[in-house]
Amino acid sequence: TDKKLRITLELKNGLEISGVLTHVDANLNFNVTDIIVTDPERFPQLVRFLAMMNRNNILYIACIKEFVCEGSVIRYVRLPEKEIDIELIEEACRKEMIERA
Repeated sequence: TDKKLRITLELKNGLEISGVLTHVDANLNFNVTDIIVTDPERFPQLVRFLAMMNRNNILYIACIKEFVCEGSVIRYVRLPEKEIDIELIEEACRKEMIERA
C-alpha cells in the first residue's frame, strides 16, 4: 500500500530507532527509512543534527537513510496502536484455542 507505517525497533543491544517500514521478509528482517534515533546520548555516532519539533521536544535525525536489520537482533517491534486490529488478533487466538482443545 501507499500508507507509511512508522514503527519503532528496539534491538538487543539497546538501540531504539523509529522509522517508516518499507519491507519485512519471512525471516523478520526489517528495512526502515526516515530514521529517528530515540536515544542519541547512547549512540551519538548515528546522529547527524538536531531539529526542534516544539519547545519541549528535540528530534534527533539519524545520519543513515536506510536501516536494514536482521530479525535475530530485534528485541521488540512497536507498532502504532491505531494500526493494530485487536478484534482480529482476539479472533485468531480464540480459533487457536478451539483447535487445541
